[in-house]
Amino acid sequence: MVDRKDIWPKKITVDKRIVSVLSQSTYDNFPRALKELITNSYDADAKTVHITINLEKETVIILDTGRGMNDEDFEFYLRIAGKTRKKEDNTTPSGRQIIGQFGVGFLSIFPFFKNYKIESKKTSSSSVLFANIPLFKYFSNDNRLIDISSILIDGGMKAESSEKGYQSYTKITLTGFNDLTKSFFFPKIKEEFDKSRVETYQGIDKLKWVLSDDLPIEFRDEKFTSLFDGTSPLPFDVFVNKDKLYREIYGTELLETHKGEYKQIGKIKFQYCIVTPRKSVKPYKARFLKIRNLNVGVGEEREHFGSAVGATRSRIHWLSGEVHIIEGMNELIKVARDGFNYNTDYEELKSFFNARLNYFSNRLEKGSELVKEIKQTGREFRVSNVKLLTPEVLKQKIRKFEEEGFKIKSSQPDSRKKVQISEEQREINIPANISSFEKHILINRKRYNITADIWDYEDEGEIFPACRIEEKRITINSSYPLFSGKKYTDMFVKLHLMLLIDFQEGIITKKIYSHFMNEILDYYSDYLKK
Repeated sequence: MVDRKDIWPKKITVDKRIVSVLSQSTYDNFPRALKELITNSYDADAKTVHITINLEKETVIILDTGRGMNDEDFEFYLRIAGKTRKKEDNTTPSGRQIIGQFGVGFLSIFPFFKNYKIESKKTSSSSVLFANIPLFKYFSNDNRLIDISSILIDGGMKAESSEKGYQSYTKITLTGFNDLTKSFFFPKIKEEFDKSRVETYQGIDKLKWVLSDDLPIEFRDEKFTSLFDGTSPLPFDVFVNKDKLYREIYGTELLETHKGEYKQIGKIKFQYCIVTPRKSVKPYKARFLKIRNLNVGVGEEREHFGSAVGATRSRIHWLSGEVHIIEGMNELIKVARDGFNYNTDYEELKSFFNARLNYFSNRLEKGSELVKEIKQTGREFRVSNVKLLTPEVLKQKIRKFEEEGFKIKSSQPDSRKKVQISEEQREINIPANISSFEKHILINRKRYNITADIWDYEDEGEIFPACRIEEKRITINSSYPLFSGKKYTDMFVKLHLMLLIDFQEGIITKKIYSHFMNEILDYYSDYLKK
């Protein structure tokens, strides 16, 4: 029997499920398609991948230092999502878990170029495999995929190696941009650059961002590379036009991570981290959690697990992080790698992260409010909540944090020192010069200590129903109706203080002051409790 593996030209064997995947490609899919090719290099145990992009020549070259291919390997390479693609080994010789199981990495790039040239050499071989795939033949005029198996692929083996110095390698040269690729690199409608929005980045910069977010490369911060060191053997270095890509973490504070080697829900084993910069995460696409299966990004967007839908707290956009699924979901990943098929364990995992994101959103909200309230000590501020003028109220809030395991630290007086809450260290740092929590307010360039108390504003004998001034101390009546809201409280407090000071300084008479006090509640009755 003739060994068909040595016969050229060859054909692609494709599972019909793939046709619908390719026919739905958009220009936004281009980075993901390129990512799939690069994960093939990862599966080939490459330590280095160089991507060279020439926009003028409409060429993208991918050169990796993987173990290369011979005729038999290339035959397997051409089987797309068929049953015959299954291999017994789930790991590479270096111990990496194999990512590609459908062969989509090879086929996903087809809608974006006109020609695909590949050459590859194995360490044990003195010959180089080469093949030329005419991608333009695989699509009709309306961009629909035609019968793949009818198209012949020319190629063979040659003696010389064009990549000297490489014992083994695979080099893919993609030429001729299709409309989808042109739309990615040269959009007809150019939006003004905004570093917060990845979609406004220039083509190559946008490509770098997506690849950095999806590929199994090392973190720029070594702490996180160590945190997830069990997910895949490194190094795996990827360069785009000679610039090395790093995975970024969009938070300076680690809020939570897995304990031990991994966390497990049902059959799913996973590692994770939730981080925050204690401000809005930017770019916006870095918000929420990146899901990885075998350390490669799944889906086009990060996952909020329903936490951002109808959320009552405003700090959900302060959260970022990653979820690395190590085991239990590989068989359930969709062909397009844009998600997972239904699984009860996965539903439980989603509920777990929904709860954790909601929890930390609330924690950050409370912490942010506390920092804001503490920082009001020692400087002019808006009176948004009269109850917070009493130091004991603020101290009670701090005690609640202490009950949850936080330590209160007092730093030396320094205007440069800020109030800081660290969930990671379970600490609240308060500069000593504001630790009394007494607040003050500036009126007509005069400084007054300000606090709150309660008295009967309806008492006929009460001259000062809203606020009182004794020397340099102002006391606000927290039971006074116009001070019960938050939106207009500062405006009403300052209005009443203006009238009171004018009365004390003789600018207005007691009769006029009393008249205003008697009329003002009726006049502003539509502002009550707002």
